[in-house]
Amino acid sequence: MLLLALNSVFSALLALNVSKDTVNDSYNISQDYCKVVAAVVHLPVNVNKSAVNVKIDEIIKITNDYQDLILKHEGMTRDQWEKNPGDLVRPESPNIAATALSHNGEIPAGIKLEKSLTELVMLMKQTKGYEETAIALPAIVGLGEENEEDPVGAFSFRNIIINLSWALIYLDGLEANLCMIKASAPVVN
Repeated sequence: MLLLALNSVFSALLALNVSKDTVNDSYNISQDYCKVVAAVVHLPVNVNKSAVNVKIDEIIKITNDYQDLILKHEGMTRDQWEKNPGDLVRPESPNIAATALSHNGEIPAGIKLEKSLTELVMLMKQTKGYEETAIALPAIVGLGEENEEDPVGAFSFRNIIINLSWALIYLDGLEANLCMIKASAPVVN
């Protein structure tokens, strides 16, 4: 019986170590996304204010607002997050992102972002030069189709708000992907 108890303790400690390593790896991913965004903003951008570019800018603002709300809830700034994401006190805590957003009137959390992403997909489908991107965009940003098992859809942000660090990393990745799409916008005459 003592041996089984000891085995349980070691198993729990190993599980904690894996979680800690996973969270630490996730911080590297976040920092990589921030580097991509920093690099993309220096690329020459199609300066026309197409409806797609305007919508992308709107969504990037929403992602930044979401990050600010979540980080403020945790007593951090975005600058602190980008410089050292390991400063998060409770990175594995469940529902912190959802709580932070719901205190700001986002119920369910992420609904404004989901709606804007869906609108972007529809706008791209109707805009010359973006048709193929519109087909790929749901997979890139984590939008899913409604089905019987998940009638609300498989929106990634809603699926990952269970974990604070991954919610923030999703937002970093979303911003990076949208910046790259905007930078590679087709030039339409």
